[in-house]
Amino acid sequence: MKNKSCYLALAITAGIVVSIYAYTQIKPAFAFTKEMSCQSRHTLIHDNLTLDVNYGFTFGNHQGELTIHGVATENNQHAQIRRIVSFSYAKNSGVYILHSQRLESLSGDESDESSVNAHFPAFFYETGKDTLVKIERDKFNTPVIYMQMMPVFYCKTFS
Repeated sequence: MKNKSCYLALAITAGIVVSIYAYTQIKPAFAFTKEMSCQSRHTLIHDNLTLDVNYGFTFGNHQGELTIHGVATENNQHAQIRRIVSFSYAKNSGVYILHSQRLESLSGDESDESSVNAHFPAFFYETGKDTLVKIERDKFNTPVIYMQMMPVFYCKTFS
């Protein structure tokens, strides 16, 4: 009876050790491919220009997409902004290096008719451009995307 108890305790201990080892080996693989999708609304006012834009971010498996839908108002003239930026990214020390691979202007995009691009980093309107972002979570676990070390996008995540 005493031997059965020892063998059972040894089997349980071995099972726990194997489970912990498997978890630590499998978890990094899941973290590598984990996807994050979120949406943020941002308003920028500069001189005679007002940008009111919704941004959608998707990150996963070193690829991502940024959707931009909004309105630029300049000197009482309105221009629709409707585009998708497809990008690849690398993560280094918590900083994401985004590289724009494809830019798609959607139907109704009028951003070329305004000075809106002067207020975006080149990554937002040219292919082959890079930008750096840092993503941190606030005390409510909500992603905050920083550009130039400044919080720019407070993201609402989607499951």
